[in-house]
Amino acid sequence: MLKFTIVKDKVVLDPNIVLFKDLHTLFKTPRGTKLLQVIYYLHSREADNPFRDISQSIVEENILQTVFNQPDWKGVKRSAKESALYEAAEALFIKYNTSSESRLEKSIDKKLDEISTMLNDTIPVIEESMTKGGETKFNSNLTIILNLFTKIETIMKSKTVLQNAIQKQEAKGRTRGGGTTSFREAGTLGKK
Repeated sequence: MLKFTIVKDKVVLDPNIVLFKDLHTLFKTPRGTKLLQVIYYLHSREADNPFRDISQSIVEENILQTVFNQPDWKGVKRSAKESALYEAAEALFIKYNTSSESRLEKSIDKKLDEISTMLNDTIPVIEESMTKGGETKFNSNLTIILNLFTKIETIMKSKTVLQNAIQKQEAKGRTRGGGTTSFREAGTLGKK
């Protein structure tokens, strides 16, 4: 798992960057640290990534605005060489940082964002219609919306289970013994 060290909004040279030629070559370019920062913010699922939980539809725009003060790549104006170096470094970062579980988590986040947008744009409607027998019948999309909420709850529970599996895989979950400091380590045992 690759992780960049970011200090005061700048990527600093660390062993992960020196180890891989594509990352190191990009780092040495004039805007290399900023481009590596964009890669990290776009693709890292680490808890210290401030853009981790932003909607997938606006995350790139927010990152480019923060790093380059431009809303899109057109405003950043990369050269062909810089673009090639960026794409190679990005592919390398993705290769070493994404497991099948983390890709699935990102897909779930994207789908939840789409569902959220759809729910925001959908207005419950009740339509009145007449049957062939002359009876008044009411149709509504409310049932579909309520069923969607049930599905979202199931998706959220599955996402939580997945996140716990990812933490365990990355050895960041509970440690043996519960992860608390023992009385001996705290220095409180034996004191009177």
